[in-house]
This record gives sequence, structure tokens and C-alpha cells, in this order.
Amino acid sequence: RYNHQWIDNSNLLIYGYQGAYKIVNVESMTVTKEGKFALPAKTGLTGPVVGFAEVKDNKMHVGYWYGDEKYPAAVKAGKTNYATGTAYFAVFDYPAMNNLVYSEDNRSTSPGNDRNGVLKTFRYNDDLYILTSPFEMVAQNWDRPHGIYRIKKGASIVDPTYFYNLSEKLNGDAVLGGGYAGNGKLLIRRIRMDVALTWASYGFG
Repeated sequence: RYNHQWIDNSNLLIYGYQGAYKIVNVESMTVTKEGKFALPAKTGLTGPVVGFAEVKDNKMHVGYWYGDEKYPAAVKAGKTNYATGTAYFAVFDYPAMNNLVYSEDNRSTSPGNDRNGVLKTFRYNDDLYILTSPFEMVAQNWDRPHGIYRIKKGASIVDPTYFYNLSEKLNGDAVLGGGYAGNGKLLIRRIRMDVALTWASYGFG
């Protein structure tokens, strides 16, 4: 599974959910930089799983999460957690990819998502906003809401004063993607959890 993000009109960032990335100059069709995001492994956990990567203000912003096979079941019939209950963020200087700053927040998990072409982030007033996707199609943590984090312009850590709880506004429904419509308006794709009752509901056989 991979994702992509335009850095500018000439350079495309392509990255996989396990953290490998390439930067392609589309004018010369050459790989100008490649490597793997310096994200720490955690003993006893799977991952990290990369949900988004985006270059903004000469910084590479990366969001990720971890899975835990032994995570306790949530208090919902037939629903078990997999993703841990924390969202993780790393910010690198770009293009050097050094001077790492890490931050985390447990108000949600799975920042971004591992589906290509689906909205993960948007910008408003030059701040970076990040959607989370903690449902079974992406990460699976039934104890954490879908929501929106923010990294303010010039900051290298997630904003501890801001979290918009989308699940609360949508009666517990999940969110996967959408689009920023401009003028402070966000269009989201809402998944009706009273209709998506099985794995096959998402279109998988």
C-alpha cells in the first residue's frame, strides 16, 4: 500500500505505509531522493504504519501509528481493537531530512490513512490539519473517535489545544477522506456504521 503527495509542480513524493519513500522529479522523470522515514520501532508492537507524509514550509510532516495484537477489546459487541490508542507525529527538516521532532497525542489514533488518493490532510490559514481514521478498514480502534488534529504554522509538534471530534458530530460514524472545499468548508465522506456491518460492506469479498 502506498500514497503520494505533490511537493510542488515538479516533485512528487511517493511513500509506502511501512515508511519507505521516493521523491520523483516529474520533468526529468528521475528519483532525486529516497530512503525510509526515521520512525522508531516499539517492542511488542507492529509498525510503525505511516498514514500521511507532506512537505510544508520546508518541513516533512509524517503521521503514524502502531498495532498491538494483544490490545484489549473495546466495550462494543464483536469489536476488538488493533491500533494502539495514540497518534504519533514526526517533523523533519526538508530536504535534509534531519533535526527530527516527535510528538504524540491520545485523543485519537491513525493520523491520515493508508488508502491512496483519499484526503488525509488539508491546509487552512496556513496551518496543517490532519484527519484520523481509527476504524476497521484502516487501523481499528473503537475506543478513539475520528477527528482532526492541527499542526500550526511554524510549529513542529501537534497542537495540544486543538482537536475536532468528528465522531461526536456524526453519531459515532466513521470518516474516510473527502476534500477541502475552500473558504473554511470541509467536505467529508461519512461511512454509516449502521449500514457497514461486515467487512464485505466496504467492498471487499
